[in-house]
Parts: sequence; C-alpha cells; structure tokens
Amino acid sequence: MRKTKMNIAIVTPYDVSLEGQVEMLAYIRQSLGNFSNVFPEAAIMVGREPNEEEIMDALRTNSQSREQCMHYDEAQGRHRCFCQTRKSSKCEGVCKDYKPIKK
Repeated sequence: MRKTKMNIAIVTPYDVSLEGQVEMLAYIRQSLGNFSNVFPEAAIMVGREPNEEEIMDALRTNSQSREQCMHYDEAQGRHRCFCQTRKSSKCEGVCKDYKPIKK
C-alpha cells in the first residue's frame, strides 16, 4: 500500500481551541463518509499536526527549563539561543537542541 499525504488548511479570523479543532476534524471525517464508497480500496485517517508549542511541551521534562539550557542567554532580556545548529537565535522554550548546563 502506498500512502499519499494531503493537508487541509482551515483559515479562521480567530484562534481555534483544541476542542474546536477536534470538533472540526470530526466534522471533516463525517463529511467524507462517501469517500469509502467511491474509493473502497483506500483508507482515510484524519488528524492534525501539533504546533510548535505543543512539540516543545512534549520534549520538556519536569527538570528542563530554558534557563537550564547551556545554549540559552537571558542577558539584557534578549532571550538568545546560541546553538549553532538552530536557524533562529530567538529562544522560544525548550527545544530538541536542549542540553543541560553542566555543574
């Protein structure tokens, strides 16, 4: 079986809560009810991609914080990240490049 990935973007004038997103996904899945009649050999999976904040929350452990990362510099309130592998120098929280400060 081959997998074809398609994205659906929903544009709204306001932020949609997680509950609202789940409700929208359920409606999309319900709306595609005839899909299996037209394409009986295909299966459909409806889901959403996590946003950046949810990914960072998932990467964190209880002992991690950006202040404990060796790449983080909060000097003068700039919150800079000095990790050489990251494209952005702005620290947005604990990321996949987190390394604890060695004591």
